[in-house]
Amino acid sequence: MALQFVSGVPHVVVGRIVEIESATAATVATWVRFDDIDADAAVAVRGAAFDSSAAWALYRDDVAHVSGRNNTLAGHVNTDIGRLRFESAANALNDTSWHHVAMVFEANTSSGLRMYIDGVLDPYSVSTIGHSNLVADSTDVYLGFNSASVQLLGAMADFAIWNEALESAQIANLAAGFSPLMLPVFDRLVVHCDLIRGLNRPGIGPAATSGGTFANAEHPRTFVPHDCVPHVSPAQSLVVGPHRATTGDAVVPGNEVGTVFVSGAASGALTPTGEVYN
Repeated sequence: MALQFVSGVPHVVVGRIVEIESATAATVATWVRFDDIDADAAVAVRGAAFDSSAAWALYRDDVAHVSGRNNTLAGHVNTDIGRLRFESAANALNDTSWHHVAMVFEANTSSGLRMYIDGVLDPYSVSTIGHSNLVADSTDVYLGFNSASVQLLGAMADFAIWNEALESAQIANLAAGFSPLMLPVFDRLVVHCDLIRGLNRPGIGPAATSGGTFANAEHPRTFVPHDCVPHVSPAQSLVVGPHRATTGDAVVPGNEVGTVFVSGAASGALTPTGEVYN
């Protein structure tokens, strides 16, 4: 399951994240689905207001403020010397499908502020040469935001923050369905709200609170197709977007049997009947 942001200006307050205050590198990533593709919508914001004073922000911009491009992934970071803004290519977010989005900050680097949509690096990155670190800021991190003008109406799953600039291959793995818990930089994972079974179970980081109305939604990580796992030889493993996965033999319709990673599965014979998550 995933968390559906329904009404009443729905938002989740993740809390203060000290590990990325004045950080020289950080990554923010999540699965998100926008049900209203004719409006701005906050994805994640650190700040008391949704404006240029926010320490950083990631959001859907219906008409990008600077470039004028439509349906963009946009955002900004405030650093030790000023504000940096990015806007993605046009029509990057022009449908109601699930998308995996990520923002990476890496100080003093050409293309040091960059974004990824569905695991693909967007061409409009921004130089961070001369910028040494993110601004020191102790305000809360929000998913969505407590403002009707940028409320998120849609769904979200697997929100995560690292005090590390993830590599392109690692972000591609997230977009392919891997859990943030499976990346080799686990020790740099400072926030993980999977939003599958509520706000705080399981979780890494402060206990989250919320406002507005929520519901359950279908999770973006699913078997492909839902009722069948392609056959692989017993000596191989087929990774189909695991989530805290362990190895097991999957017996699926059509008598196709192979060694796969199945979420929540112990070693042994299993018969998935749909989406399986632990």
